[in-house]
Amino acid sequence: MNNVEITNQIRTIFFIFCMFVNQKYKMNRALPFICQLFIIVLFTSCLSDKGDLAQPLPDCTTIASEFNADVNPIIQTYCVNGCHEPGGSGTGDFKSNPYVGVKSKVDNGTFEQRAINTKDMPPSGPLSQTDIDILRCWLAAGAPNN
Repeated sequence: MNNVEITNQIRTIFFIFCMFVNQKYKMNRALPFICQLFIIVLFTSCLSDKGDLAQPLPDCTTIASEFNADVNPIIQTYCVNGCHEPGGSGTGDFKSNPYVGVKSKVDNGTFEQRAINTKDMPPSGPLSQTDIDILRCWLAAGAPNN
């Protein structure tokens, strides 16, 4: 069970509890108000839909994040050898046509989820924060082929 599922269960349980409190203690206005306040906090929590604590986007005006110059070297260093290449163990080909291969993973959401959010790619260990910032800025720009 990931963080999002746990948070959603907590939200649901607390919502039910607050509905009970609201029905039982209608005369005491403070309890329902406190419950409503907690519901607002829970439904606007700082968890992203990816399951990790939401992190602010780095200052992309100061980070070079072009595909050919900045993103592709990261991909070729950490993703290709033995994995995301023809005959490799990973799905998708990042070697023959790097942009097309990576963009397909971007479009289906697995690139950001695995490399940035859950950090289970590459299998050798998570990328450096610098590399993650480059990838995040590239994604924020719409993952252009530049």
